[in-house]
Amino acid sequence: MKTPHPLQEIISELTGESGTRSIPRQRVLDWMGTDDIECMGAIFCLITGHFDRIQPPLQFDEYHPFAMAYFQRCLLEDPQGEWADTRYGVGPNIIRWFAWLWRTPNRRTTTVAELKEWLGVRYVAGDSALRTCIVQATLEHLFENREVAEYFADWKEHPVLSTAYTEAMEWVDGGGRSPFWM
Repeated sequence: MKTPHPLQEIISELTGESGTRSIPRQRVLDWMGTDDIECMGAIFCLITGHFDRIQPPLQFDEYHPFAMAYFQRCLLEDPQGEWADTRYGVGPNIIRWFAWLWRTPNRRTTTVAELKEWLGVRYVAGDSALRTCIVQATLEHLFENREVAEYFADWKEHPVLSTAYTEAMEWVDGGGRSPFWM
């Protein structure tokens, strides 16, 4: 009997009748070892939409690095598949991830700082298309929260990141609103 491709198994968990039973933690950890971007997208959907079904529960230190690797791949590769987010499509996931971390006091001092630095590194290293995407799909909406904008204020003094900060704030100052902080 042929073993199903992990993507088929993951999709079955997301959409099939198995959508109510628990999923063994080790199985999810095994799936997270994939380098297939479509599988990664489906796993991210599983983790964020069916987290309570994973038993025993995944630990933050297990799924956070996976999420960051997924975000990076989407930004850099701009996949055009069914399950993986496009470059712009991953922006809302990054925003929700950041907002969740921001609202979790014990994660704010370490993981939020890591994510801020991660965004800065991606922006500085990126070409103009990636930079525009990071501003439009992520930073503009993060900065709608004035505390978050202030948290990024040190970017105003950076020779490259100052452009990202200024452009993102133009959206906010122009009245831009999205549902991420409501």
